[in-house]
Amino acid sequence: YSAVSNGSFCVFAPLLATISYTASFSDEIKSGLIRDILIRENKISYLLKKMMANSICGGLTLSAPLIILTIVSIVVGVPYSVEDIPAGNSTIFENTVFENFQFVWGGLLVSLICVFLTFLSGMVWSNVGLCLSAFVQNKYIAVGFPLVLYYGLSVVLYGTDFYGFSPMSLMFPLIINNVSLFTNILFQCFELFVVDLIFIIKGRRTLKNV
Repeated sequence: YSAVSNGSFCVFAPLLATISYTASFSDEIKSGLIRDILIRENKISYLLKKMMANSICGGLTLSAPLIILTIVSIVVGVPYSVEDIPAGNSTIFENTVFENFQFVWGGLLVSLICVFLTFLSGMVWSNVGLCLSAFVQNKYIAVGFPLVLYYGLSVVLYGTDFYGFSPMSLMFPLIINNVSLFTNILFQCFELFVVDLIFIIKGRRTLKNV
């Protein structure tokens, strides 16, 4: 909780998600390597594989710090239990989506859910960059613009009734009265589906002249 809420990790998260692999699509087109690739496989297969590889890279790159932190916490930390909370005091997860199961497995369940949500967000934002590269073959736009969009949406939604749907809140639902975990996961999966669908459609058109 402290690592996420007090650090700048969530602010620069999309940059971590896109920096590893997202620019590969535009690089392959601009370098001409795409012609050699398409000799061996059809365009739809190439786009699907590119999308899947980018999703895995983006998700793992973004969730890796939390995975390492969780492992270290298991090895050297102590379980988080209700006995640790002084009588009359509130917990750090009170009135959040984690309130009802914050003590499950000594707090490990919360960590695992955060890792999953971070992985899912990494998939979404890495594919936002991939989708943009189908429109503009510029690796700097593919890597950098998702960060601008991510931060801009969070700022615009801040203080509104829809802040629970802001990218930062979906990745780390630690604010009070956030959307439910089911709604969170469903919404991010919908975002991922829409972005991937646009990439496949536009990517196919982009490769027509290759």
